[in-house]
Amino acid sequence: MGVSDGRAAGTGQLWRCSQGWMTRLAWLTLGGDLAAAEDAVSETWVRCLPRLAGMDRPEPYLRVALINVCLNQLRHEQVVQAHAQRNTGALSAVVADDPHLVELADVLTALAPQQRAVIALRYLHDCEDGEIAEALGVTRATVRSHARHALANLREVLSR
Repeated sequence: MGVSDGRAAGTGQLWRCSQGWMTRLAWLTLGGDLAAAEDAVSETWVRCLPRLAGMDRPEPYLRVALINVCLNQLRHEQVVQAHAQRNTGALSAVVADDPHLVELADVLTALAPQQRAVIALRYLHDCEDGEIAEALGVTRATVRSHARHALANLREVLSR
């Protein structure tokens, strides 16, 4: 076993020992979102791995790095939400003449941007899947998948 093999074994052991506490810390910091917590832990490891070799106590370094990754994710989420709220207001202003369109705009904001685009192009502009795929730069199968998920989301929103 060479020096790099020993380092890899040490890194693997560090991963096994710290994965649990790192996931719990990220989960608590991110408000109980397990998927986001796991993403944060993975991102932290990718960023920190080159620096871990030779550290006597990597846990404090990993803890600070993980908190920073979590805070960046939370800031990003705030920006996304603020942007979505701005877009909702702009969309409502565009369709303010027709109360049915205002209601439709409010419901469509529950969809992801790609899903919203597929629904708008398919049902409001009568575009075929091929045209939608070309406009969005995706495959026809992706268009159909977005449409299926969007319609399921809309059914759920409208049933409330």
